[in-house]
Amino acid sequence: MKKLVLFILLLSSAAVFSFTQQKFALVIGNGNYTDLGRLNNPLNDANDMEAALRNLGFTVEKVLDGSIDQMESAIIRLKNRLSVSKNSYGFFFYAGHGVQSGGSNYLIPAGARIPGENFLRERAVSVQSMLAELNDAGNELNIIVLDACRDNPFSWARSGSRGLTVVSNQPADSIIVYATSAGSTAQDGTGRNGLFTSQLLKHLNTPGVEVSELFRLTGADVSQASNRQQIPAVYNQFFGRAYLGSASAANIPAPAPAAAAVQPVPATQTPAPAVTSSQAPSAAAQITPAPAAELPVPQNLSADTPGTGSVTLRWDSAGQGYSYRVYWSTQNDLSRAAAFNNSIYGTSFFISNMSANTNYYFWVVSVRNRLESVKSAVISINKTTANPIDMVRINGGTFMMGSPSREAGRRSDETQHRVTVSSFYMGRYEITQKEYQEVMGANPSYFIGDNLPVEMVTWFDAIEFCNNLSQIEGLTPTYTITGRTPVSGYPITAATVTWNREANGYRLPTEAEWEYACRAGTTTAYNTGNTINTNTGWYSKNSNSRTQPVGQKPANAWGLFDMHGNVWEWCWDWYGTYPSSAQTDPVGTSAGSCRVYRGGAFITSASSVLSALWRRYLSAADVRSAYRGNSTPTSRIGCIGFRVVRN
Repeated sequence: MKKLVLFILLLSSAAVFSFTQQKFALVIGNGNYTDLGRLNNPLNDANDMEAALRNLGFTVEKVLDGSIDQMESAIIRLKNRLSVSKNSYGFFFYAGHGVQSGGSNYLIPAGARIPGENFLRERAVSVQSMLAELNDAGNELNIIVLDACRDNPFSWARSGSRGLTVVSNQPADSIIVYATSAGSTAQDGTGRNGLFTSQLLKHLNTPGVEVSELFRLTGADVSQASNRQQIPAVYNQFFGRAYLGSASAANIPAPAPAAAAVQPVPATQTPAPAVTSSQAPSAAAQITPAPAAELPVPQNLSADTPGTGSVTLRWDSAGQGYSYRVYWSTQNDLSRAAAFNNSIYGTSFFISNMSANTNYYFWVVSVRNRLESVKSAVISINKTTANPIDMVRINGGTFMMGSPSREAGRRSDETQHRVTVSSFYMGRYEITQKEYQEVMGANPSYFIGDNLPVEMVTWFDAIEFCNNLSQIEGLTPTYTITGRTPVSGYPITAATVTWNREANGYRLPTEAEWEYACRAGTTTAYNTGNTINTNTGWYSKNSNSRTQPVGQKPANAWGLFDMHGNVWEWCWDWYGTYPSSAQTDPVGTSAGSCRVYRGGAFITSASSVLSALWRRYLSAADVRSAYRGNSTPTSRIGCIGFRVVRN
């Protein structure tokens, strides 16, 4: 029988090679209630669940003591991330107060004031609405865990309305877990975590546990620890097999023994994959082909056009009850291939961060009853580098930085001073989501679209993007990052970044470079004159409260797009007071608490992306050439992106 061989040639320079089933989680812990008193454990539960899920390879967003807007916005972001990859896993965890009313369940925000039952729909998060949003993502599996089955805390609560009610209209491909049975209450616990969450954490950290078994073991331990006073409820509409972490050999349907074992390529012959535990190759995987008449095989294998070291494989289903597995080698020799433990229950597989200057071969097989079968076909994709960033040369010169005292909308931190800037190259466009995905292997954005500017990126994220892109293109990385917390993974909560000003790699613009390039020789409030209109920039009057594809409005005189509006753009500088004297190539103050961003954005008071602090009307004055914004380098906001420069 012929084998299905997928040959991909990627001549990129990414540092690592990984096969990933994309996994996204939202963790919410509400404990410090305004009117209901304090719950002891939900914040601990949320923090510990975040750590456990990150350890399993999930990209996690965490909300602590969330308002209704923060909770609902986070749910929408989770849906958007899941919708990008149909074979992704979603995990929603909530710890805090939850109540039932009229046959529906509601999660109570920390600051909610709910004087009567009729206010629940407007002031609490509907569980059914949350389920509907996640179902709309169309991804492979969603797991919803609600440790919210406490007594109804409100004085208006009716007798008999304890805990949560049974799940109605459960979406397909979902597993919903209550900390205790419907109509019962859960124990908040006497230790660091609630009883249910403490047992869930124990089994989440156990390698090789299939997801159904995970909740069976958790339920059994909760029941035993509570002397059967608390019995978790599991509502399952998922009929495949899924592993949130690594799947042990005992739990994966192993191939039957074959005469010749399939061994990984020796590390001396090829760059070894650097993968997480959930993606580790099987050291002695074996293949037993089944007769084609007995075991259908995948059809119509294809690959989405890869970016920098990334590609998504897609194929048609072999039929109900079949899973799939991927094998890889750097030689066209199945006897030297290594298997990855991901049991794939969808019909796509995402590959990212492939090693430099290396040819990879991939075998995709269908699996059933410990047998594997493959279909002969071959595909070749050549990729030499990243899709190049379109850069514009900005010739050096001298300009007046800041704004004159009579400029409309002027702020007090815009003191005018003379600045000389050396020549540099600047990205013609803001970094798009496609470019970010190709380099980083992830897309954190709230609004989804390949040609939309990436947002929801911290200053640290932008710094790492610059270094990664520099490595891909064989350039010297500009930044040295020390004291990174955590050492790997996201979000980065702390780091020290030093700039090698002689390096030729990508970097963020200084605040002076940004304003010089934005003005493009003009001295007016905008590079379009003293006024701006909806034909020349994206801001609150025309953006429809969302980002827009880059390059849709006219470029400035030097060929740069979206310098006024769309998303704010991170700069290198710490935010501080301008000097009054003339400067040459200034880089800002030596230290501070906030980094600068420039350019204005799309936001309006109606935007649900932003916190209450940001919910104000963004006038045209805020997209002026001289306007300065600032935020902490860990800030992740749906209207901040960046563009890159090079020396």
